[in-house]
Amino acid sequence: MEDTNKQRRFFGQYTTIANEIARNLDAYAENQILAELTQNADDARAQRVAFMIDARNHGTQQLLKHDGEDGRMAELQGPALLAYDSVIFKPEDFEGLRAFGLGAKRYDPTKTGQFGLGFNSVYHLTEVPQFVSGEHLVLLDPQYSYLPGLQRSHEPGLQVHLPSEDLNQIADQLTPFNIPVFNCDLRANNGCFNGTLFRLPFRTEAQAAKTTLRKSRMFSIDDMLRVFYEFQQQAAELLLFLHHVEVIELWIWEASAMQPTCTFKVESEGSNLQKRAEQVLWLRTALDQWSAKTGKPWKQSPQALTEIMESISNPDLKLPRYSVLHHIHIYENEQRISTTSYWLRHGVGYKKAWKHSINSDVKASSTFPLWPVGSVAACVAVKSYKPSNTTSISQPFKGRAFATLPTEIYTGYPVHVNARWCLMDNRQALQMSKSSSHKRMSTFNKLIIEDVLAALWAELLMEIKEANLKVQEFYALWPDENQLVEPWRCIVKPLYTIMAKKSCCVIHKPNGMLTPPEWRKPTEIEVDDISEGHLLHQSSNRRGVISQHWAWLLAIAKHIQLVRRVGIAIDWESCVFSTLAPLTRFKVLTRTLTYKLRLAGNVVRALISDGYPLSAVPRFIVENFKRASIPIKVTTPGSVSKFYQQVTLPSHRTPMENCPVPSLCNSINCAAIISYILDVQNGVQNYRLLSSTPLLAMADNTLLAFGKPCHPKFGNAILSASRHIGLLLGTCAQAIVAHEDVTNALFYHQANPLLQKYLHVTPLNADILNTLIYSLLPEYFNDCVSPIEWKEFTVSSGDEYAFLSREWIEAFFAVLAVMVKKNLEADNILTKFENIPVIAACKHCYQETVEYMPPKEFLLTFAVAKNCVLRYPRSQETNKIYLSDKTSKLCSIVSCLGVYFLLEDFIDNNTLVIPFKSLTPSALVGVLATLRVQQLPPEENQREAGCQHEFEQAADTFASLSSAEANCILQYLEYHVDELSDQDLESLKTLPLFEVESLIPTPVTEQFNTGKSLEDVTSYHLQKDQDTDYEEAALSFRKGVESTRNQKTVSCIASDKGDFSTTASLGHNTSAFRNSQLISIDHMTAPRELPEMTWSPFLSDAQLLKSKTYIAPRLYQRLGVTPLTEAEYFIFFVFPRFPSLKQSLRLEIIKSICNHGSLLENEAILRGIRDLAFVPVANGDIVKPVEAYSSSPLFIQLFPDKVISLTEEDAPWLLAFLMRVGITHTVSSKILLDGARLAAERQQPSLTDALLSFLGYYEISFGDREELFQNLSHIPFLYLEVPKDPIMQSMLPYDCNKWFKSSEVFIPSSKAESQLVWSQVPTVSDQNASICIQLPNRKPTPELVAKHLEFCSNLSESLLLKFSNWRKHRFVDYLVAPCYSKLSDWLNRGESAKVYQALQNGKHALILNRRFGINGSNSYTITPEFVDAKAVFDCVPSSGIPPFAYSTSSLANCLLSEDALLHAMGIRASPTLEELLKWLAGYGTRFQNTALEDDMIKNVTTIFTLLVLTHEQRLVPAKHAVVDDAPWLNKRIDMSAITQVSHRIAGVAKDMGVLTLEQVRYILTKISAVQEQLHPDFLPNNHRCHNDDTNTICKTWQITLVSSEN
Repeated sequence: MEDTNKQRRFFGQYTTIANEIARNLDAYAENQILAELTQNADDARAQRVAFMIDARNHGTQQLLKHDGEDGRMAELQGPALLAYDSVIFKPEDFEGLRAFGLGAKRYDPTKTGQFGLGFNSVYHLTEVPQFVSGEHLVLLDPQYSYLPGLQRSHEPGLQVHLPSEDLNQIADQLTPFNIPVFNCDLRANNGCFNGTLFRLPFRTEAQAAKTTLRKSRMFSIDDMLRVFYEFQQQAAELLLFLHHVEVIELWIWEASAMQPTCTFKVESEGSNLQKRAEQVLWLRTALDQWSAKTGKPWKQSPQALTEIMESISNPDLKLPRYSVLHHIHIYENEQRISTTSYWLRHGVGYKKAWKHSINSDVKASSTFPLWPVGSVAACVAVKSYKPSNTTSISQPFKGRAFATLPTEIYTGYPVHVNARWCLMDNRQALQMSKSSSHKRMSTFNKLIIEDVLAALWAELLMEIKEANLKVQEFYALWPDENQLVEPWRCIVKPLYTIMAKKSCCVIHKPNGMLTPPEWRKPTEIEVDDISEGHLLHQSSNRRGVISQHWAWLLAIAKHIQLVRRVGIAIDWESCVFSTLAPLTRFKVLTRTLTYKLRLAGNVVRALISDGYPLSAVPRFIVENFKRASIPIKVTTPGSVSKFYQQVTLPSHRTPMENCPVPSLCNSINCAAIISYILDVQNGVQNYRLLSSTPLLAMADNTLLAFGKPCHPKFGNAILSASRHIGLLLGTCAQAIVAHEDVTNALFYHQANPLLQKYLHVTPLNADILNTLIYSLLPEYFNDCVSPIEWKEFTVSSGDEYAFLSREWIEAFFAVLAVMVKKNLEADNILTKFENIPVIAACKHCYQETVEYMPPKEFLLTFAVAKNCVLRYPRSQETNKIYLSDKTSKLCSIVSCLGVYFLLEDFIDNNTLVIPFKSLTPSALVGVLATLRVQQLPPEENQREAGCQHEFEQAADTFASLSSAEANCILQYLEYHVDELSDQDLESLKTLPLFEVESLIPTPVTEQFNTGKSLEDVTSYHLQKDQDTDYEEAALSFRKGVESTRNQKTVSCIASDKGDFSTTASLGHNTSAFRNSQLISIDHMTAPRELPEMTWSPFLSDAQLLKSKTYIAPRLYQRLGVTPLTEAEYFIFFVFPRFPSLKQSLRLEIIKSICNHGSLLENEAILRGIRDLAFVPVANGDIVKPVEAYSSSPLFIQLFPDKVISLTEEDAPWLLAFLMRVGITHTVSSKILLDGARLAAERQQPSLTDALLSFLGYYEISFGDREELFQNLSHIPFLYLEVPKDPIMQSMLPYDCNKWFKSSEVFIPSSKAESQLVWSQVPTVSDQNASICIQLPNRKPTPELVAKHLEFCSNLSESLLLKFSNWRKHRFVDYLVAPCYSKLSDWLNRGESAKVYQALQNGKHALILNRRFGINGSNSYTITPEFVDAKAVFDCVPSSGIPPFAYSTSSLANCLLSEDALLHAMGIRASPTLEELLKWLAGYGTRFQNTALEDDMIKNVTTIFTLLVLTHEQRLVPAKHAVVDDAPWLNKRIDMSAITQVSHRIAGVAKDMGVLTLEQVRYILTKISAVQEQLHPDFLPNNHRCHNDDTNTICKTWQITLVSSEN
């Protein structure tokens, strides 16, 4: 296939009309369809517009066809939307429809449309729009998909001239247009229709699947009904700014119906509706004149409008402006449901907007003419015709911006505005972009708002004002800048600037709404800046529109009493008009009454009633005037103060009813005016402003001016908000106390000192009230210390008012409550009245008789009452005082102790804090403890006789408390014991409520009765006859123990210090008790209850309480008075006496404890016994159990003095018991350590042997052996086994008599190891080594072993034998054999370096020299000798060459078997030539000219046998040479490889034992083919022999040669 890209072709961008339509549909919503069609009808000057949903399906046979084909026309015969208007399309209308997006109306300022795109919104619902108008039928098919014969080369549609067509052939095509209600019948009128009817078939689901306009978006009848419903919501406003359309109808033709039904209709009505078209007609005439003058069509010339505007010199005079009152009626199903009236003002701006439109720069860049026309419409009335049972929800008014049609732009205005805006393409947003390309249009839009709409709005407001619209409704139409956003906010300043020149502000009149309003300019009025609470601001609406729903009858019934109370004078005759209907008359009457009530207490109405010139303009309008820089006079505190300062009162204190100013006839108005003057900034100036104003209303309903004293005696006026102040202060209250309303007005200023300085007004506080009461009360009531019995007191000065009466006390607390409620004082204000007897209380009296006698009532000062007053308890259910019989008895008892109970029926407990607690256990204990403290005060604090008397009286009261009364108190506390805190318990211990009883003679009682010391008395009882008394004491003790098991207990308290100086002495037996008394237990440290037992000397220093287990067991338990167990009895009383008891009695006590099972299991008893000395030991002492040891062998050896010594009688039971209480009977690590320390201290080997023997026997008895041995290693308890010979001891490098730590000695693991280093390191004996092996100790090293060998080598033969015997060895080699074995082990374990280093120098090799007997005897002796290992050779004869060389055959067997060690020690196979010659030289030098002995001769001969002379005349060792005695072999082998002995000494060499070739011939046969050179090291290293015979040497050669050959 040929590639077309290589050929020349036409190329460029393109699109289709369908794509452009689809793109532009996104800018238009579905609900705009009907509005756009309505706007087009208005532009066509149609007066009637109707829309119909045609749900029918029409015929598909007789349709438009082309070449016999109808295409897809049948798909368009279904349900559709019909749009009708009453005007026929003109030719330019057809052209405008064809020009997509060009806008035939673009340069036509008389039309609404600008872009030519509004009609295309119909493609939301249809594929092929159709319409008939005049004689034409038009069908548009932008997709080229439906019309027959339509091709891409054609325009996308079809226009049919119906009179030229055979209408019968297309009858089905025309049938959908036959609508009788629109007077459309094409076939009957020969294809003509006087109007325009659009038909828009709904897009079906099948069409939606294929379309490119709105993909996958079908449109159903339900969708159209939704559009109808939304259209109905704005239909009334749709007609508002149209120029021609007066009626809009919505119809539905059901599929089965014969006729359509009108479901909705909106109609505009008015006397001057024709004025809507005046401006349009004037403009069209001017444009036509321009065309006639210039010869240019003005619809195609953007400069036409601009040139006309330039030609007008006075546009304000020549351009028409008009106002229209629209009455828009809405019908549903042909029934009127509502009528909305709009006042509309329309005109052209002739200032800034006009100049901007004709500006030369704007004109040069203009693409369409700017026409500064606008309209403002205000809703002035809404009337509903719905039935009364129909619910109607009124929507709040929302001002919108219109572009003839309503947009989605909400302005926030209380009116609608309309203009020829510069809009975005979708007509739903203003062009406000600041870019250079849109700056001209955005500036024009802003000037429309500031210039055109502001002027029209101002004109509209003045017209509405002249129409006598209600004042509140008039001001509701003004804009509020706070509610606006840009760009709509910019209208406020120009609008208010225009209104500032007009009389638009209403003035208040005293008679209010009953007279016509008076209007003035803003600069001529004084604006209300006081409060928004007056008439125009009572509604929740921000502009003060009063609600229309009045509850007339309820208002009269509610306020009639208030009218009478405040004394408002109402002229009823002026409110009733005989000409009015009864209901209207009733409404007027109620309005007047409501107005009068609002007047009372309201500053604005008060000023109005007094004739103050005050405007009724709402606050937001005043603020907007100020923002527009309009000078507005505002009501200030200064102006109000100046107004009232001019009022002159007839006298200094004038009755309020005689005041010349109406509003000051009641205190509420006075208070309101005072609040206004003070409720701003700069307080100093405001207080001065209030001075001299006659606003100070007094409690006696009189008026006087601020800043003047109100009373010659008391001076300033007192502010008190309580109505009881008069009752409290008597007649003087009327003269000095301000009215309650005035007090409330000055409430927030009561803390300011300027209030008193400038106004001579003082807030009532606690200090002032206290002073006033003091000045009024008689002197004998002041500073009352003791409670006063309450009677009706009166003042003796002649005033009949009863002070301190019940009414007076009630008034006192009521005044305090008000002061607290008003935050003038804290709620604990009562504490400031300490010395005034205002606390009413009584002493409770329990009465068993039926006849009731009221208790005595008292008045107490707070200073006294706070320590002794309680409240009666109350029931939780009813919150009322509730006293049971027991509680009543309790109250009576504590009343006798000085407790009073508050009378609180006249006290406001919810407001005041009355610091008196209700009767609770905690409160009762606290009060009683306080009274107890007052009983015995320090003498230095008793300065006044009255105080002393009070204290003495209280002390006598407590002293007279009986046991039964104390039990009653304890029972109450027992019942509520859980409510007592620890602090309460501590306070309870200080009260004398605990019963004690004295005991007949005991040691302690004798101490107190005779004054003897406790030691003397105890000595008399316990030490007089020790043998007898101790036995009696023990017998008494045993009886006491037995008696405790079945007898009751008594309470006891024991002091750990034995200090009982403040309490009585007690006994043990109930029958012996006498003189019961009550004490406090606060000084006791360990209160307990003891079992009741026979008294014994052990309790001689105890103090007892009487048992209360049947009265207050839990209370006693919390107080610590708990039953003392037998274990505690022994611990607290018996054990402390042990040191003074005989041993027999001690053991008797211990035995009794052992027989008591529970005591034996008590750990506290066992701990106490461990600290007692009763255990006899071997040295005769009596010690504590923890200091004694059992009689085990180890303990006997280690601690012989501390081992127990028991008799046969005591041993069976005491030994087992002692083991429980801590006697040392098992060996522990501590015992072993102590034993080791003892052994080290005494240096007794027997102790060490005993310890080590025990450790060895009980090897697995100790779990933590590692720690034990680690601790033992630090103790020097080890001794050494040393030789007895002093000489031998002196040769050892350590002190043989010293005791060592294990870390200082070597502990061998075997007998062989004991021989390793005994000369260098102290070594434990073999007997103890196996036991001590686990102790940390020194370990042998190669260096130590080498030093040990060197030590042995330095010993003489005799000493060496002695040390061998000491080490229990017969032979010396046994002594050193373990050393050689250990060194060999180290070599095998890889420690060669250490071994080599240790053996580098010294005589470490042991040789055994055999010395034969005399005369050739075979017997010999072995002499041990240590030599340097480097002088030992393999090839040296066994006799050696002393002192130069020794044979390995002479080495000790223990060394000879350790080959590796021999190598490490330096033993070699043979000496070197140099060594042999050195030895000969040595002998020559040593024995020169001296006859040699046989031994020396033998040695020298041996040296010679080791040397031979070779053919090369060299001396070599004999073992390396061969005597050539087989010449026949010379040809078989290479003789150059063999060292031959010189022939001169061949014979001698053979005699000396040098090998010959004949002797090794069989070897040479083996190597006949091998050239083998023999070298000095041909012998194996591991070969050692004790003879040098020929056969052995040959075998050696054979082995070597065979190995080399292989």
